[in-house]
Order: sequence, then C-alpha cells, then structure tokens
Amino acid sequence: MSALNVLFLDQFNELGGAQRCLLETMDVLRAYGDNCFLAVPGQGPLADISMVATDHILSLPVCSLKSGKKGLFESVLYLVQSIRSAVLIYFFALDKGIDLVYANGPRTFLWTLPFCISRRVDVIWHLHLILRTRQSKLLLRFIPAPRTVIAVSQAAQRSLPRGRLASRSRVVYNGVKDYIPANSTMSRIGVVGRLHPVKGQIDVLRAFSQLAMERDEISLFVIGSPMFSDVAAHAYLEEMMAYCAANHIAHRVIFTGQVADAIALIRTLDVLVQPSREPDALPRTILEAMANGVPVVAARTGGIPEMVIDEYNGLLFEPGDIEQLVNAMRRCLDPHVRQGFVARSYELLERDFSQEQYNIKILGIIHG
Repeated sequence: MSALNVLFLDQFNELGGAQRCLLETMDVLRAYGDNCFLAVPGQGPLADISMVATDHILSLPVCSLKSGKKGLFESVLYLVQSIRSAVLIYFFALDKGIDLVYANGPRTFLWTLPFCISRRVDVIWHLHLILRTRQSKLLLRFIPAPRTVIAVSQAAQRSLPRGRLASRSRVVYNGVKDYIPANSTMSRIGVVGRLHPVKGQIDVLRAFSQLAMERDEISLFVIGSPMFSDVAAHAYLEEMMAYCAANHIAHRVIFTGQVADAIALIRTLDVLVQPSREPDALPRTILEAMANGVPVVAARTGGIPEMVIDEYNGLLFEPGDIEQLVNAMRRCLDPHVRQGFVARSYELLERDFSQEQYNIKILGIIHG
C-alpha cells in the first residue's frame, strides 16, 4: 500500500489531551511510512514539538479562544477567521498533494467544509469531547459528512446528531503504552488536567480539607495550569489558592503548574481523582493513572464509566457530591482496596485500552 500524505488540523496550539493523542497518531503514521503535515493557529508548544514529526506546518490566522461558552462577537470573529482558514487549508492541501485531512477536534470540522463538499480529499473527524450545545449539533447537520468520525468513547459517539454522522462513526478508545507496577507509599492524592471550573478541581480541595483533619500524612497535588488563554480559568486558580489559605491546607496542597512529564508525577500518586463537573468524553489521565498502578476516583459522567467500573477497578461519585468524594478518597487510601482496583485496571487496559489496539484501529480507519 502506497504512503499517504496526511494533513492534521488542530484548534489549539497547546498540549491538552487531544493534542497528545494527535502526536501519538502522527508517530503511528510516520512509523507506517506516511507523510504528516500540520495546520494549527499561530505559534505554540504543539507546533514546536511537531516540528520533528511533520513535513510542513501551516500557521493559521485564527484567534485564541477560551474553552466553553463564547460571546456573540467572539463567535462571529472565529467564524470569519475559520472561513479564511478553510480556504488556506484547501489550497495548501492541493499544493502538497494531501490524500487525507484529519480534523482533531470539533472547531476544526468547519475547516474541512471545502473537502467535504468537493470530495477531492478524504476527511476524518476525531471527536475528543461530548457535544452539548444545540448550535454545535445543528451546525454539524448542515456540513456534508466526512468519510469517518472517530469518537473517543461511546458517550462522545452518542452526542453526535442522528443520521449520516452517527452512521459513519466508530469508537476508538485512546491507548496507553506501558503498565508500570504500583508503588507502595500511601500518602499522595492527585488531580491532573487543565484548570477550569468545569473540571471540578475545587471539589477535590473541599474533600481534601475534610480528609486532612483525619490524616496528618496525606498531601494533595494539583497538576496542571489554565490553558487556551482563558481568563475564567486564571480566576479559578486564584479562587482555589484562596480556598487553601482560608481553610489552612495551603502547606499540604502543591500547585505544580504545567509540567513537562505529567506521567512521572502520576506514578508517585496513591490516588488520582478525576472530578469533572460536566460530561468528559474520555480523560487520558485516567488511563495513564491506571497504567501506572494508581487507583482512580472519578465523577460518574460522560465516558468515564467506560474506563472506571464502580467497585470493580475504581470508585465513582456523583459530580459535585463532596460527601461521596470524601468517602471514595478515604476508601482508595486503604492498601487492600487499592491492590484489587489496580490489578483489575491492568486487565481492563489490556482488553480495551492498549496502545497496540489503538494503533491497529487508527491505521485500519486511515488506510481502510
């Protein structure tokens, strides 16, 4: 089979979970002999890291948008810039002889409109989140369907509009490369991810403040930082730090900021908490924790129950329920509970979430 020229599109030039998945997909294709190209807004960490894995990077004239809901002016501006970007991407693809356009997130789906209309180049959409707004679903109904829609979880797949998109969708779970034995220290609780109110980190602080009164040896690591130029996220960080000071736990809570190797920090944890307030499609940090012998306490929302089966390989709680969260964190600090969850997590990873399975499925979709 001849090599393909694949153009990847991403809506952010930072390193969130979807962008890390994109980099892994590039590695898979490069190893297979394909040529990878990338189009992203402006300059940033994603473009910097991708330089060694791509044949060319196209910088797009798209403003940085905060995540979540947008104002009218911001939405109109982004729409205008997206139309301009779609034209640039289309002629770039024709010039480079692109065989496949791989749109890595819902905002990039609009950029593929010329390809979906002309059918001159195949298009794949990769959905890393759960579509929640009526406007998003309505817009996708009017864009001609791509060849395939990859959804990271069944929950993400169910959020697609019924009809052509849903019928062309496939669930491909993210994969993890290695399974590392758990360490035996029992003191560190961690929460990992970009800081934002919808991610629910302050719920972990509230639960931790209660546990801290019971146990002197525990500490909490808040790993991550505000991303995507979001003013609300920076205000959220200040709110959390003020909460720690007011509740006398600041000396036991470590805000690490963005770290180069989050997995290395995850390996030192004894419990990972994923406290999402809104439906989360398939948080990568849960898989990374499971692969590194760290039991998971997570909110029962979105695609999370597809990875964490309550009372089998971890514990679930209702989003925002602090009492449930405290009880779950307390239980996961018990060595006997932890050992059972870790062992069964390895089994689940091997069955459904291995990197090898991800690679095979992605290659099958792209070259199929």
